Amino acid sequence: MAETGTFEREYRSTNDLEPHPVNDTVYGDRMEPDDGLLASIEEHGIIEPVVIDPQPDAGEDDDRATIISGHRRVEAAKQLGLERVPVRTSQFETDLERREHLIEFNRDRDKTFSQKMREAEELERIERERAQRRQGTRTDIVENPPRSEEESQFGSSDTFGKTRDRVGKKADIGSGRTYEKAKKVWNAAKDGDTVAQHEVDKLDQDDQSIHGAHQKIRERVGGDGDTKVDSGSSGEKQQSNDNTRDEEQVSTEDVVLSAHVGTNDDIFPEILDLHVEPGSEIADVTYGEGVFWRQVPSGKYELTATDIDPSRSPDSTDGVDCRDLPYDDASFDCVILDPPYAEGFYETPDKPSNNDYWIKDRYVGTTGEQSETYHDAVLEMYAKAGEEARRVLRDDGHLIVKIQDEVSRNEQRLTHVEVTNIYEEMGFHAKDLFVVVRPDTPTVGRMYEQRRARKNHSYFLVYEKQG
Repeated sequence: MAETGTFEREYRSTNDLEPHPVNDTVYGDRMEPDDGLLASIEEHGIIEPVVIDPQPDAGEDDDRATIISGHRRVEAAKQLGLERVPVRTSQFETDLERREHLIEFNRDRDKTFSQKMREAEELERIERERAQRRQGTRTDIVENPPRSEEESQFGSSDTFGKTRDRVGKKADIGSGRTYEKAKKVWNAAKDGDTVAQHEVDKLDQDDQSIHGAHQKIRERVGGDGDTKVDSGSSGEKQQSNDNTRDEEQVSTEDVVLSAHVGTNDDIFPEILDLHVEPGSEIADVTYGEGVFWRQVPSGKYELTATDIDPSRSPDSTDGVDCRDLPYDDASFDCVILDPPYAEGFYETPDKPSNNDYWIKDRYVGTTGEQSETYHDAVLEMYAKAGEEARRVLRDDGHLIVKIQDEVSRNEQRLTHVEVTNIYEEMGFHAKDLFVVVRPDTPTVGRMYEQRRARKNHSYFLVYEKQG
């Protein structure tokens, strides 16, 4: 993106500064600066200069300019009676670059779901224009037609997938897959579906997750996102010739995949959607900071959240050890288990328990008990916690476990395989496996020679209790 201009601070009349139309289309809150912003400007003035771009048709003595960043600051200044505001000038070669920078300047602001989706729509338009510029004017010749209209706008399905991922990330919506779900909800709401509109309202108020909203509307829209129209005069779904209800086919976009590049809170709601019925009683016995639950709709499940650390245990003032649960037998439909899965958190002969790790202090110190050391201590933790989970689970209940392999004493240990073997002997059936790949590059300490691949993935394993 070519940007030229000056970073020097100067002052311009607010009457000469015009909003960029994309700002109002995407964000729509320029005329409503919040009280905090008004109070700050009234007391301290505008600290961060407004970014402007001189209008192309402005003469040499014409101070008219388009606002690129600072729409709400300018409006707040007007409401406070300020005639001039600090600015810095940036000049862009094309309006495409102005729009790109406008969105980039708004990257860190708090946005509602609707603002994110309008931002994503604008980003897609920008991506299309850039793709057309790269391909030249003849974008109508396609030897092998792509699978969808959206893919045809970007070229190959691989290019479309990368574009979807970029847009989802830039708009702070999530992975490309999460963005696709958000689009289905958004498009259905724009098409007039009242359920989707209600879900968008809840998303705007942070009372719903994208996964939860998609679950609510997925049966109301077709695979392409269009609202379904029932074919029977009575409004009932059409039935097949053998007088049985047609099963709704799962579209390619809706298939839950086993491997994901993202964070735990991205994939966890999909695991629950696939394996745990809404309204189920769930015990998260290693709740921690509740990261897994960030995108799970509140109230969708009956959650009991505990942790061995009382400060991280919402439903227990004393803390709860996952190896000694205070629950009755067969009292839950699902248990979530995420104990420390690296041997460094456990006591070893050269690392006594009185160290700085709160985890070690809680699990091994005055509270916990440990008879094994090194990697065997990890397996012992999963075994004891698994026995308690099986006790409190109902028949056919699910145990969802977070786990990672490790290298112990210069030996590769496939922890997820070892734990699965232990659980199979207990009476659990390994039902599903999910691989979570970190979106960032893990840090590397002091290393002079690499002998094994640095692990940047972990697992969610789903086990079913056999009756």
